[in-house]
Amino acid sequence: MKGTTSASNTARLRTWRRWLVVYKSYGLAVVLAVLLLPYLALCFYNQPYWDDYGNAALARDRGWWPTLGHLYKTWTGRYTAGLWLTLLNPLTYGWEAGIRWFALALFMATGAVQAFALRTLTRDRLGWGAALVWSGVWLLGQLYTMPSVNSGFYWFASTVTYQVATLLLVLVPVACLRAGRAVGSWTPASWYALAVAAAVGVAGSNEVALILLLWLLTILTIRTWLHSPARAGDRHRWLGLLLVTLVAGAVAVLAPGNSARLVYEGKGVSPGAIGMVAQACKFTLIFLSEPRQLTALVVAPVLVGGLGFRLRPWRPAGLRLPLPLGIGIVLIGLWGAFLLLSRTTGYPAVRTLNPLWFWLLSGWLLALWAALPDGPSLQEAQWRRCFVLLRAPVLVYVALLSVGGVERAAWNEWLWNASSWKAQLEARSRVIHAARARGQRAVIVEGIQILTPRYVLVLGEPLSDNPGSDLNRAVADWYQVDSLWVQRPYLKEFDLNR
Repeated sequence: MKGTTSASNTARLRTWRRWLVVYKSYGLAVVLAVLLLPYLALCFYNQPYWDDYGNAALARDRGWWPTLGHLYKTWTGRYTAGLWLTLLNPLTYGWEAGIRWFALALFMATGAVQAFALRTLTRDRLGWGAALVWSGVWLLGQLYTMPSVNSGFYWFASTVTYQVATLLLVLVPVACLRAGRAVGSWTPASWYALAVAAAVGVAGSNEVALILLLWLLTILTIRTWLHSPARAGDRHRWLGLLLVTLVAGAVAVLAPGNSARLVYEGKGVSPGAIGMVAQACKFTLIFLSEPRQLTALVVAPVLVGGLGFRLRPWRPAGLRLPLPLGIGIVLIGLWGAFLLLSRTTGYPAVRTLNPLWFWLLSGWLLALWAALPDGPSLQEAQWRRCFVLLRAPVLVYVALLSVGGVERAAWNEWLWNASSWKAQLEARSRVIHAARARGQRAVIVEGIQILTPRYVLVLGEPLSDNPGSDLNRAVADWYQVDSLWVQRPYLKEFDLNR
C-alpha cells in the first residue's frame, strides 16, 4: 500500500513539474510578446531618411546596375549593401510603405535566424518553439542594450548595411555546420552553397562584419585542422569559406570608391600604424566600459545560465574551449574591428557599433558555454549556487528595464509620437508632389511639430533649413525638384549617432 501511495505521489509530482514547465514557457512567450510589441508596432510608422531617398533616386534615374558601378568607383565598395540600396530599395519603385514592411520583416528575420542558430548549436534537440522563445529573449536583450535601436532596425540604409550583414554573419558558420551533418531535403552541397552566399554577402556589406567573419573563419579553420584530422571534409569546408571571404572581401576593400569617399569626407590621412594601434586599444576600452553594456555582460549569463547547463550535452563536438581562450578570441575580434575603424579619426558612429555589440554579447555567452565541463563538477555546483543567489536581484533589474529605459521610450514613441510623425511626413510628401506637379522647382515645407523624440523611431527633423545640404539634395532628387528645405524647423536636425 505504501509503495502504491509513493508511486502515485511521484507521478503526481512529475505531472505538476511538466505543467509548470509548459505554462512557464507560455508565460515567458506572452511576456516577450508584450515587451516586443511597441518595437514591432513602430515598424508601421517608419519613414525613409535622406540616403534611402538619394540611392533610390540614382537607381531610378540611371538604372540599378550603372548605379552600382558608379557607387563602386566613386563612393563605396560595399556591393551587397549597394544592391539593397538600389535594386532592392522600395523607394526605387516609389513604394514608400515598403520601408515599413521591410522593418517588420527584419525583426521577423532576426528572430528566425537566431532561433535557427540555437537549434543548430544544440543539434536540433531544442524544439522550434523553445528556440523562438529564447531567440526573442536574445532579441529583447539586444534592443535594451544595443547602441542604437533606430539604426539597427528602422533606418533602411543602416539596416541593410549592418543588421542584414550581422544576420548573414550568423548564417555562415550555422550553414557550414549543417553541411557537415545534413539530413532531410537539404543536401550538404545546398547548405554549403548557403554558407558561401552568406559569406559573399557579409564581405560586400561592411568592413566591420568582414573583419569579424575573417577572424571567426580563421579560428574555425585552425581548430578543425588541429583537432579533427579524421574529418577532411570539415577542414576543407572551413578553409574554402575563408578563401571565398578573402576574395570577396578584396573586391569590396580594393574598390576605388573607398579612397574617393575618404578624401571627400576629409579622412584621407591615416594616423599611422602606431596611432591606429593606440586608438584601437582606446576605443576597445571605451566600448567595454560603457555602463549599460558592461551590466548586460554580467546579467545575461545569470539569466540564461540554467539553460546553458541543460543544453551542454548537445554542444557541437568542437565547441570546447578554456574560458580564457574563448574570451581572448572574442576580444581580439573586437579589437581587430576597432583597428580597422581607427583608420579614420573619432569614435565610430553608433550604427557601426551595433554589430560589434552583437559580436561581444553573443561571443561572451558562447565562450562561457564552451568552457562548461562535460559533466557535473564541484566548480559547476558552485556556479549554480552563485546563479541562484544572483537570480532575484537580476530579475529585479530586468523588471526595472522593462518599465524604463529603451522599453519605456519605445512605448512613448508608439503611443505619443508615431501617428503624428507618420501623418506629418505623409502630408509633407503630398505638399512636395503637388508643388512639383505645378512646376515649382524650389519647395519650402513646414517643420515637424508637437513631437518629443524618444530616439527609437523619431530622431529629429529629417530635413535641414539649408537648401544646399546633402540631406536636402538627396531627398529633392527623389522628388525630382531642384531644391527643398524646411522654413521653420521646430525640432533639432536628426542626429545619426543617437
